[in-house]
Amino acid sequence: MWYLRATRGAAAQCPKSEACPAKPTWAKTGWRAKWASAKRDSGFSWAPMWCVYIIRSINFPEQEYIGATADLERRIPDHNAGKSTHTAKFKPWELIWYCAFPDKYAALEFEKYLKSHSGRAFAKKRLTREARAPVQ
Repeated sequence: MWYLRATRGAAAQCPKSEACPAKPTWAKTGWRAKWASAKRDSGFSWAPMWCVYIIRSINFPEQEYIGATADLERRIPDHNAGKSTHTAKFKPWELIWYCAFPDKYAALEFEKYLKSHSGRAFAKKRLTREARAPVQ
């Protein structure tokens, strides 16, 4: 049986009359153990990638949209079909830049940055600029 106990000092010691197991029984049979065994049995580790993307309107080239999604191949046709209220009036769209992240929260943080004032300046200068003629 498990007891709440102190973590420091003499009170942190288990009573000599009973043995203290290394892990509680729920750690061996809970959802974490089932998830770990399913992951181990699958043969490979697969995690969805999150993409931050920039699309540009074909009919209104000055209009750009920054977004994030877990399924980029589905999201671009959704923009072109008018399923997003923010992009419906400037369709059709073309993908001009994207970056994949293994972590959803890192992708959302980067999307938030790109939508900020300094992020838009960075994207304009480094990510979406048109091909320039070579300097002579």
